[in-house]
Amino acid sequence: MAKDQSAEQPWRDLARIRAGYILVDKLAPAELISRLGSFDNEQSPWRGPAREIFALSAYRTGDYTMADRYLNAIIADQGIPLELRQRAQTLLEVVTPLLSTKK
Repeated sequence: MAKDQSAEQPWRDLARIRAGYILVDKLAPAELISRLGSFDNEQSPWRGPAREIFALSAYRTGDYTMADRYLNAIIADQGIPLELRQRAQTLLEVVTPLLSTKK
């Protein structure tokens, strides 16, 4: 659906985000950023989910600094739904102790 030009843009964007969540366990953060990076801006209503996908992928690959950066961006953004900010806070509590152990 993401590539279906007959579908309205919001539906295509949603399909891209949903695909990102599905691929978060398979693709490297750089690949996900390549696919979803256009959502990572203050005007995008999809910035929160995109940043969560980037953070989850970074966490999975051990890039705790990147995960920390995206999680803090989610938490600081009052335009992102509370539920997503709460999930980011929970994951940040897991990531923060790992920052000091990563070389």
